[in-house]
Amino acid sequence: MTPYLEPLLVRLHHLLQVPKVAVQEAAIGAIAATATGAEENFTPYLHQVAPIMVQLLPLTDERMLKLKGRAMDCMARMALA
Repeated sequence: MTPYLEPLLVRLHHLLQVPKVAVQEAAIGAIAATATGAEENFTPYLHQVAPIMVQLLPLTDERMLKLKGRAMDCMARMALA
């Protein structure tokens, strides 16, 4: 999985820029799953991914709460990786 981490995370980062919340939620879920699967190999990417997730934590709009929850789950999975 290690050789695929960088290109995968680059693509997922691009999906986070799509203005559709459902796409962003799916991208965050994929990042979380990647962190879980990659375990310690995900560590070099934490400094790139964590700030993106932190930006989503202050969301209060009810329509964005699922996105916020995904970001929180992703942060937890990255911490365990």
